[in-house]
Amino acid sequence: MSLRNIITSPLAITTIALLSLLLNACGVGESDLTLPSKRPEGSIHGNVLGGLYSGGKISAYTFAEKETRQFIANADVQADGTFELDIQLPSQPLLIEVSGGNYFDPGSFQTVTPEPQFVLSTVLLYRSGETHETSITPLTHFNAGLLLYLQNTLASPISETLIKQTSQKIGNLYSVNQIGSPITLSYQDQPRKISITGDERQGLFINALAQIAYEERRLKEASLKDNYQLSSLTASLYEDIHSDGVFDGNAIFDNSQEIKPLAFGNTLINADFYRLLTAFALKKTLRYTPSLAVSDSEEGIETLLLDIAQRESDLIPSTDNDALHKSKPVISPITDFTKAKNGDTKFDFSVDNALILTSATMTINGLEYELELSDISKNFGNLLSISLDTTQFTDGVQQLDLTIKDSFDNIGNFQTDVTFDNSPPTLTLQSANLTNESEFLLQGTYDDAFSAIDSILVNGEKIPFDEKTGWEKAVTLSSGRNEFLIQISDVLGNKAQTTALVLRDTAAPVITLSDSPALTNNSQYLLQGTFIEGESDIRKITVNDKEATLEANQKWSKQVALNKGENLFTIGIEDSAGNYSEYATSIFLDDQAPLISVTSAALTNSPTFTLHGQYEELSPGENKINVNDIPVETMEDQEWSQPVQLVAGKNKFLITMKDEAGNLTAFYTEVVLDLLAPTIVLNSPGVSNSPLF
Repeated sequence: MSLRNIITSPLAITTIALLSLLLNACGVGESDLTLPSKRPEGSIHGNVLGGLYSGGKISAYTFAEKETRQFIANADVQADGTFELDIQLPSQPLLIEVSGGNYFDPGSFQTVTPEPQFVLSTVLLYRSGETHETSITPLTHFNAGLLLYLQNTLASPISETLIKQTSQKIGNLYSVNQIGSPITLSYQDQPRKISITGDERQGLFINALAQIAYEERRLKEASLKDNYQLSSLTASLYEDIHSDGVFDGNAIFDNSQEIKPLAFGNTLINADFYRLLTAFALKKTLRYTPSLAVSDSEEGIETLLLDIAQRESDLIPSTDNDALHKSKPVISPITDFTKAKNGDTKFDFSVDNALILTSATMTINGLEYELELSDISKNFGNLLSISLDTTQFTDGVQQLDLTIKDSFDNIGNFQTDVTFDNSPPTLTLQSANLTNESEFLLQGTYDDAFSAIDSILVNGEKIPFDEKTGWEKAVTLSSGRNEFLIQISDVLGNKAQTTALVLRDTAAPVITLSDSPALTNNSQYLLQGTFIEGESDIRKITVNDKEATLEANQKWSKQVALNKGENLFTIGIEDSAGNYSEYATSIFLDDQAPLISVTSAALTNSPTFTLHGQYEELSPGENKINVNDIPVETMEDQEWSQPVQLVAGKNKFLITMKDEAGNLTAFYTEVVLDLLAPTIVLNSPGVSNSPLF
């Protein structure tokens, strides 16, 4: 970025009274000029206000007062501020004047249409048949008035040397190098209107005096404090204008002719200009004629100005202007730099002891930014406002260094730390997103590194917050999904938001147990089954308060150790919302083989035989007894029987008994079928004589 010297802005155009002061000395008449026969044709081209002016008319006159000057030629000023005049004249000084049109004011960034009496002019030493280039600005206008004054009052011949000398002198007064450069006359207050009685020419100069008086008072109050002493006349003029806006010119002039009100603003330029303008004003109004003869040398012009100023010492400030020219500008912050800044921010400063600001440079963390007119929203009086896009800088504490330079090359500096914060604050949710309760507490924390929090809203309602404990909001939930928009904003307007989703699930999950025997003879057993989850995920499944394994496809399992006899199990299931359900079951461990015996005879002579015996049930459930894999027909009162067919000889039978737990008892038994009658052998004699035989 580059800062265009503020002294090159055309704001002076609006100071109608001051600019008209000098040119009205020469008038605006247009009388016909009878041109001689054909002469070599020359041309004059240039621009008005460096191209910021458009429209209006550019006119050429002979160099003389209004009453005696002659019109030569005119042309339109183009949209880009340029003009061209074709002229056939002998070599002579010409007055080139522009009127009407409008101009762009870079101070307010607006196009301004000046009042009807507005004119700007310049003096050109025309050389027949040649092409001339010039520029018209408030400074050339001032110079034209001075040259008319020198020619008409002191009979100074107009030469290129004199034009250059007066231009340089005026340029020095304004601290510019080229008189063709535009000048800024800035406004602090709204322009006022005053009514002045007296001769029109005299009234214009009194208007200038009033302007000076107003400015001297403002300068005293704003810049020089108690070191600046107002002259008696300017103090009186100021009081008259400040009180009712009317100054009576009859106190000085004999005639009384009221002229139309003229606008004026409180122009801020250096004290040399006040001194010079005051002297010229008195010269015209009081008919003062110095005895000093003026040559067309630089020394002669300067001597004239000093002589006039010294003779009118009553209007010359008693302060030492050199001290003012060498005073270092003092910058004081108006903006509160203790608070963080963001976005497009305006930084306001008060500037003392600076008459014309010519440059401003802002350095932030070592990076230098020369400020353009678009960065400086206002620059007049002792107020400096700078607009800055803070988003181009890193958030956090940065060092700001502002350096300004006035028209006398005095440098002022201001340093401070400024915090930039263009980042939104952060929100953190700490509450759960799932519950089975209707009353719920939304809560969380927040953070903003560089700014204080302005507000936190839940669904548009402001809630309290504390930097230590965070924020919370009690809400009532409906079944299903509940959405809450949480918004946070810091004091700079940085904003963030998040949406909290809270699911209220009141449906309990369902668990099932896969088919399993109520009896087992295995002390290690795998309980398993399935589950059905609702809107919430399953948090855990427990078997007698010990977590089971959750498997894919909504299955679960748990290995358990059984004790002999009945084993009771409570299977619980809980989802993430806190809903709970349970299922109870029991498993009987029987690891003892059943008892069975055979009580039937082991010998028989009948092929039809009934095996029978007794058994003892050691566990609940069904017991099965088989004889040679054939279930027995009768089991009652712990007795059993099974008819069988025998064959002669030994008959072998496998007796088995199996309980429901799977325990088995097996053994063989034999039954002998004997169909042969026993044989008796008699060995005693057939005859005996003994009574005992």
